[in-house]
Amino acid sequence: MLYRDKNLKGKITAAFILHDSVYEEEQLYLACSSITSDQTGHYIVAAYRRREQLIIAHTCPASKTNQTCWHVAAAVEAYQNYYWWKPDIQHLKVTLIHYAHTLRPEYIQIPIPGEELNLYTGGN
Repeated sequence: MLYRDKNLKGKITAAFILHDSVYEEEQLYLACSSITSDQTGHYIVAAYRRREQLIIAHTCPASKTNQTCWHVAAAVEAYQNYYWWKPDIQHLKVTLIHYAHTLRPEYIQIPIPGEELNLYTGGN
């Protein structure tokens, strides 16, 4: 089950990937719903690997001061769920970056890592 802070009532509402041709890795992007200062209700959180680090980049107010928020915990868990087969995934050092991401047309939507996928199969 993905991390959800009961006080903030936030959750991951969508997940996307983008292949990074420079680093030959996929980047995982998460749309996290919570109360935002601009009242849009969503932060885009990026999670991607650079060598032995798991970079978590977003613009939550806590990220300005390098503090951990529920977005970071959710992104780490989603990344680990998405790349579950990689043996060293649990040992990456988490590094926080304050950076604003915007969804782009080349992002590919995927099921939210760690959540059950409910497929409509048709029929009665």
